[in-house]
Amino acid sequence: MAEKERLYTIKSNLIISNPNSMNKIRLFFVFLLATSIVQSQVSGVMWSEEMKFNKGSMEFKVIGSDKNGFFLQESHQVVKSYFVVGYSVRDVAKLIRLDKSMTEQYSTDFAKELKGKEFDRFLFIKDKLFIIADEYNKKELQLMIYFAEVDKATGVLKGDWKLLETLYAEDKSRAIQYKFDYTGDSSKVVFVNTLLGKETNAYNISILEPDLSLVKKYPPITNEFDPKTYILEDVLVAPGGQVLLLGRENEYVEGRKKKDKFLQFKNYNTRIYGTNGKLIKEIKTDNEKKWLVNSKALINNNEIVMAAFYSNERKKKEINGLVVMRIEPATGNMVSDQNMELNKGMISIVEEDEDDEDKKSKKKDDDDDEGLSGDLVFRKFVIAPDNSFVFFAEKVSSRLVSYTTYNGTGASRSATTTSYLLYECGDIYTAKIDVTGKINWFYTFPKFQRERIPAGVSAGTLPSYSAAYFLRRVDKPYYAGFGVANAVGKSFLFFNDNPKNAGVTKAGQKVKTMNYNFDKSDCYTLEVNLLTGEMKRKVAFSNNDIPNAMPRLGNQLGNTFYFIGKTDKVFGKAKVVVGKCTIK
Repeated sequence: MAEKERLYTIKSNLIISNPNSMNKIRLFFVFLLATSIVQSQVSGVMWSEEMKFNKGSMEFKVIGSDKNGFFLQESHQVVKSYFVVGYSVRDVAKLIRLDKSMTEQYSTDFAKELKGKEFDRFLFIKDKLFIIADEYNKKELQLMIYFAEVDKATGVLKGDWKLLETLYAEDKSRAIQYKFDYTGDSSKVVFVNTLLGKETNAYNISILEPDLSLVKKYPPITNEFDPKTYILEDVLVAPGGQVLLLGRENEYVEGRKKKDKFLQFKNYNTRIYGTNGKLIKEIKTDNEKKWLVNSKALINNNEIVMAAFYSNERKKKEINGLVVMRIEPATGNMVSDQNMELNKGMISIVEEDEDDEDKKSKKKDDDDDEGLSGDLVFRKFVIAPDNSFVFFAEKVSSRLVSYTTYNGTGASRSATTTSYLLYECGDIYTAKIDVTGKINWFYTFPKFQRERIPAGVSAGTLPSYSAAYFLRRVDKPYYAGFGVANAVGKSFLFFNDNPKNAGVTKAGQKVKTMNYNFDKSDCYTLEVNLLTGEMKRKVAFSNNDIPNAMPRLGNQLGNTFYFIGKTDKVFGKAKVVVGKCTIK
């Protein structure tokens, strides 16, 4: 059966099961929708010329676009001050503008403009571009947050820095954290800040206009949890102004001293607050049969939709199912609560390389476990044309690996220890949840990527994949994982993989490991039909002839998806390219 005809049949069955006078109109709409979905496709990738950056460059991403081109951000550190035994550094950034033909128009290094300040981010809102930075006054214990508008045509500041807000640390033991985000419709900016080290948690939330002027400032939102055991994970502002705080409660391991390293996850805490900052309701998400392992919430049609993987045993690190809750923001009432069980039958079989030393260091799964690994991470939520939503999740783990090699014998024998961060990105999990909260389908796509980064200053520390709300986006791993672009009724997933896996498309098939050498990988496109879950795979490009692509760090702006390609040299500068493809 042709794809168009099969989509028509599936949707008509759903409609006829509840006949009414609108069925014919709805059926005709679905037919038109299915037709448009069939036509969605990805064009070929166009690449820029190679650009060279200092080896210390930390972050590259396309942050915005306009009718004339797009903007690439590069961030790095420069020396702030020297001491007798060392020095301190500060974060600065560079803005590069490329036109539609991928030709560089300018490259502005803001190190001079940021003197005395720490770079935080560039902020695109409507047709404006701002640079955000902060300055800390140790004597007064003040953190002053500044912004300045950037002229997009020239890459220079339009005027002087303006003070947005001054935050007070109160004493030296307390740290200020803040974050800028967008409202659900991207029409305004959400500014959240807090003070760490206090006896209670308090979060200050403001809504800002596109010119960063104040729209609304909420009274401080507080809770009764021990700040050492509560981690804020997400903040959502509903269209009606209600605020959802999603947090993780931890508890100290029984029999251990109350130290941070002995904290373990207990459960999620979900609370909704009114525009007056007062608690509307606490949403009960756990019960005696299931405990949430990780979760993600979003606003859809004036409802809060929360999806979470759960475990049947609180202390067992495995996932046994998926639960989806729909919540009314104004009252906090649960509209629906649906769940489905998951099991190991959904996991693909990985063919390991025989000579892989990391295979020996990896702890084997318990054969008696019935659930999935607990290392599942929500990556992307997509609203489908029928107003349902589809999520994409991924199995991710990371660990520090060290091994020692010996040279010589006897008294002249020496040892060399090498350490690196090992990242493993496994199967992709995707599910569709309709407007009633029902899980229509759940599928897995097999892959297994392994990337290692030398441990040290540039590698940083192992990230928490349920990281605190205020932490910056984790840019590692670079080449493993996947990126997502969306079109009408379809999503396109981009990922690097072993060319031997070109024919792998569904769970149950054996998959070869994509081990370390991503310059020998191909980047694939996985086309996912948002109505049916049907997947099609094809090669997008090869990494053989370009700096290795980092699809997970790509960004979709309008109908264009941007790739960053980067290759670090042992000696010399890093080579960077930008690629783009049109989602038609």
